[in-house]
Amino acid sequence: MKRFGKVISATAAVAIMLAGCGNQAEQQAVAPAEFENVSKEVSSVATSDEPQESTVSPQTNESAKEADSSSLAGTEAPALEDNSLWKLGETDYSMTANLIQYGGEVTLTLSTYESNSMGKLAHLTVTKGDEVQAENNILFNEHKGNKFVDYTFLNIDEITIADSNFDNYEDIIVIGDTERGREVAICEFEKRYSEDYMDSFISQDYFSEQVRDALGQDISGDLVKKLLFGEGFDGTFATYKDAYLTVTQNAALRYKADELRYGLIYFNDDDIPDLVISTPGYMQSLYMYEDGHLYCPIFEWAYGAGGNAGYEYVEKKAVITNFNQDYAGAIFYYTYLIMDSDHHMVSSYALKGYNFDDLNGNDFPDEEETTDEALENAEGKVVYLNYTDENLTEAEIKTVIDGLEGESDYLGGELTYQELLGKL
Repeated sequence: MKRFGKVISATAAVAIMLAGCGNQAEQQAVAPAEFENVSKEVSSVATSDEPQESTVSPQTNESAKEADSSSLAGTEAPALEDNSLWKLGETDYSMTANLIQYGGEVTLTLSTYESNSMGKLAHLTVTKGDEVQAENNILFNEHKGNKFVDYTFLNIDEITIADSNFDNYEDIIVIGDTERGREVAICEFEKRYSEDYMDSFISQDYFSEQVRDALGQDISGDLVKKLLFGEGFDGTFATYKDAYLTVTQNAALRYKADELRYGLIYFNDDDIPDLVISTPGYMQSLYMYEDGHLYCPIFEWAYGAGGNAGYEYVEKKAVITNFNQDYAGAIFYYTYLIMDSDHHMVSSYALKGYNFDDLNGNDFPDEEETTDEALENAEGKVVYLNYTDENLTEAEIKTVIDGLEGESDYLGGELTYQELLGKL
């Protein structure tokens, strides 16, 4: 791993400011010609009369009071006269569904939220037992003139569960009508970052619009899944090549496709290459194939702002290191993330360095601590942090970190799509 040769850089002025991460910019583009065949194939079956299986077990709130939820699994949605499950401003609607991240069955409820500024909005709540796990409004965002306008579903007639982005969490795909016509909202799961917040299922505007444009007005859950995963997808892939071709086609719907770059690396300790998808200076994702399944230990990790220079890895160690800094470099970090048995990256250890003497111990470069004279005479320091459940001394943490290091490479893609195809 690359480290600073010394802690103090006395010739550099330390700016007293907090570096903040910028918001991710919305991607605006159309999938390249390589992926057009996917949408053409799907649109050719858009008018099929074949019956579509329900992927959830819907029930109205009234019937839920009288029925045991366990007896509802696999039942078809109750058909209203206009096939709507729920309408804005009318009775709430609930259904049961199995979501991997909650270990089984949860209840999804559609209701109407009254906003002071935007009026009535479609609202989604996810509960397990009596505990609310996630809730948020389902919104679409459109740029009109010189401002952004939010709008919502007027009615909803289908909900499908799928891992739309291969991040190993289930997402909620909502289909219905808005003032623009028939639409799909791909509501991706976002895990809470602390106990002070709830999880959420946020509609991905650009991704959803790309899918809608590919399918036209004949949108259904089955056709959305066919577009995202291919014909007859059952959750597994025959080869890693099949898996990576599918996820790259999916990515071309999610992002500005001509800016995407790809890489093949060896992240974990096997002989199957792992796929990196990145937009340089913006985000990085990592996918790996194992026993027929596609895993995503890194999904849309942002970098390029707030002192975050990106991510590095040591080949076949399944370890990521990230250099970051606060207060224009007055405090810097090397964080070590280790992949666990569930293919999730877990912050495990960190090296924290000070390029000034924190005399009052407030973890902040105060004015008197960052004068030219103070910096010239500062000794600085490095401390070692442990985020695991292990009871380790600081010396033991340093030993562990030393064992994680090696010749590192930058986690990023340099291949175009055509170049990636040549290597696959």
